[in-house]
Amino acid sequence: MGPKTKKIAIVQARMGSTRLPGKSLSEIAGKPAIYHLFKQLSHSRYLNQVVLATTTNRGDDSLVAYAQQQKWHIYRGSEDDVLDRYYHAAVNQNCSSEDIIVRVTGDDIFVDPEIVDGLLEYFMSRQPAVKHACNNRTATYPYGADVEIFSFDALYLAWQHAELPEEREHVTPYIRNHPELFPFIEIKLPEDLSHIRLSIDYPEDLEFNRRLYKLLIKKHQPPIHLDHIVECIAMNDLKHPLVDYTNGAAK
Repeated sequence: MGPKTKKIAIVQARMGSTRLPGKSLSEIAGKPAIYHLFKQLSHSRYLNQVVLATTTNRGDDSLVAYAQQQKWHIYRGSEDDVLDRYYHAAVNQNCSSEDIIVRVTGDDIFVDPEIVDGLLEYFMSRQPAVKHACNNRTATYPYGADVEIFSFDALYLAWQHAELPEEREHVTPYIRNHPELFPFIEIKLPEDLSHIRLSIDYPEDLEFNRRLYKLLIKKHQPPIHLDHIVECIAMNDLKHPLVDYTNGAAK
């Protein structure tokens, strides 16, 4: 892995969610939700590019129009075959076999660039033996702080060989299901914070993110780090309506 190795984050997002339509452009602190994620990722010390991977559906035209205004890199592909969309988003950026792909989803606006960089460092230090790295095989990070990393070569092999519907509808099931082909590493927190829910799946998630961000920016400016979030939730006794606090599990 040489100095010319590219490190590209690909953000999968669309407007057609059945649980919360249009969430990518839903307003949080005066900006679309997707803006906050791209702002977070812009603070990474290693990423060369961040790409929006959305669909060819007309319903995503508004998302693409906003991304064009922001001058983001964009790729439009299949709605259902997300693995194909992801692979071709990387091809569109002229990725070669040793280039590194960072996977995040548009639902997770608080992805911490320090976590991205730390996982990238760990992944790069274990090359060429390791093909996949993540922080979510064991649940210790908040739901919505997920980061996955893999080489373009691993993505290509998954795209070439994955056949099961669930392996095409998502990006990494084939990689995760074949550790003999894709040796992995993971990072875990010393304290289990998996009861914290940050991802935006439902209207209640959007309202929670709005309240959380409003409190965070009173004290911090982007990038927002995980310790900022944990401190803010604790200090303000902020409760998420979709979390059962009797056992810390999401409903």
